[in-house]
Amino acid sequence: MPELPEVETIVSGLQKELIGLHIKELQVLRPQILEHTDILKLNQYLLGQNITQVKRRGKYILISFNNGCKLTTHLRMSGCYILFNTIEALTAYTRLCFNLSQHKQLQYQDKRALGRIRLYLPGERLTALEGLGVEPLGDGFSVDYLMHQMKRHRREIKPLLLDQRFIAGIGNIYASEILFAAHISPVRISNALKPTEVKRLFQAVRHILTQAIASRGTHISDYLDSAGKTGNFFKLLKVYGLEGEYCRRCGAKIRRIVQQQRSSFYCPGCQH
Repeated sequence: MPELPEVETIVSGLQKELIGLHIKELQVLRPQILEHTDILKLNQYLLGQNITQVKRRGKYILISFNNGCKLTTHLRMSGCYILFNTIEALTAYTRLCFNLSQHKQLQYQDKRALGRIRLYLPGERLTALEGLGVEPLGDGFSVDYLMHQMKRHRREIKPLLLDQRFIAGIGNIYASEILFAAHISPVRISNALKPTEVKRLFQAVRHILTQAIASRGTHISDYLDSAGKTGNFFKLLKVYGLEGEYCRRCGAKIRRIVQQQRSSFYCPGCQH
């Protein structure tokens, strides 16, 4: 599933190219991806409208238009937006297509068709984004915030990092990498972490996510950025997907365990 670095990479590419363009035509090839929205509504409110902003909130992409409408997209397992500089043939996995001004085209492609797209009319509450936690790269995320939140919860730290109500945007890949960077076992209980460990965790969150964004995300499964390219962070993975391999830091064998039906990868030699 695309996580914060992948979504941020897609948004960054779209933000540079889409602002000021308007929608000339749209096609919905898989209506099931529309949530509380239908084809007639999309045509009624989006045709002819200029795109004014593209931003990220957690794992959501938010596209704003000059009439006040907003389009939210959650990519789920395999969704991606790809921008073309010409009108291209639609693929077998194209679920939604916008033909734009300046002969550009934006295709939402989704192999598994699990992504969800919703249109919000002017003034409507963005209910999809309500309840999301703090942005880990934003000003609201700090050592003090993390310390306070850790004391409020008695949960294994890995599932807590995946809770979007706690921190928005972190998924399975980066949670494993963050905990490795912080020398913390995924099964540690959050409110038992020492202040020095919480500080290391904070630094690891910022470092891993920033590094992953600089690498344009991780190429896992079907992820592509807005230019149709894969990410490079997979070259920097230290534990995720590396069960049985030797830790580069201490030489112990990397293990995989299951926490709340999700695989966690860690080094028992240097994560305590």
